[in-house]
Amino acid sequence: MMRQVRALRYSGPILSGAGQQTASHPHSIIAEDGNEYVVKFLRDCTANRTLANEEVAGEIAESLGVSFSGLAHIQMPESAR
Repeated sequence: MMRQVRALRYSGPILSGAGQQTASHPHSIIAEDGNEYVVKFLRDCTANRTLANEEVAGEIAESLGVSFSGLAHIQMPESAR
């Protein structure tokens, strides 16, 4: 089961090297656990497919023993936006 994390602060969109928003629309948030997370929001046009792809890729990485920060569902309260 994926861990649940509550966002404290929205840091902003993550831009490409050219200063443009990328196709998957990643954003940065700071969570209650003190970590910074790259998040994808449901309101983005390709969100359902993008979120499913991210979760599947993360599950595969975990099963292969790849070292990465892991997956989490982020709860984004109005106060953090």
